Amino acid sequence: MNRDLSRTTLVALLVLLVSAFHSVMAQVVISEVDPATGTFELHNTGDSEVDVSSVVVCNRPAYAPMSDLEVVSGSLVIPAGGYLVAVWDAIAAGEAEFGIYSDNRFSNADSLIDYIEWGSAGHGREGVAETAGLWTAGTFIAPPGEGQTIAMTGSAMDGDPVDNWSAGAPTLGAANTAE
Repeated sequence: MNRDLSRTTLVALLVLLVSAFHSVMAQVVISEVDPATGTFELHNTGDSEVDVSSVVVCNRPAYAPMSDLEVVSGSLVIPAGGYLVAVWDAIAAGEAEFGIYSDNRFSNADSLIDYIEWGSAGHGREGVAETAGLWTAGTFIAPPGEGQTIAMTGSAMDGDPVDNWSAGAPTLGAANTAE
């Protein structure tokens, strides 16, 4: 009986830890992308720091752990309210998708933390993002003009409907215009 209680307790603790991990990771959103340079910004919208070193970025069929990317501003441990700016050469200028995952289960909606797509709809992980409640299938952000980025400017920092994104002057490493 005592052994069964220990197993039950361990399972409950594991579920609690996984739930807490996903809750903390949900604080992190894609805030800005410069498709021309492959630069992107993550924003920690929460009240506690978040270690994103185990986060995996995706532009199907390319994937990379954050720990392998060049961080140009900030740190892989993003402070509460802070920003991280990194460069990934797999981000495409004309049309692409960009997602951040808590692990390498790319077809699992529970692993997807945030997602956007620009230039056209229907990219490889759009369905996963829709299932996760992070994107509406068939929608996309217009590609930015020369010298511009696409930035989250809406008031909602999760759910990221396409209307919360706009092109404009880069603000990488700082709050976006209407954030």
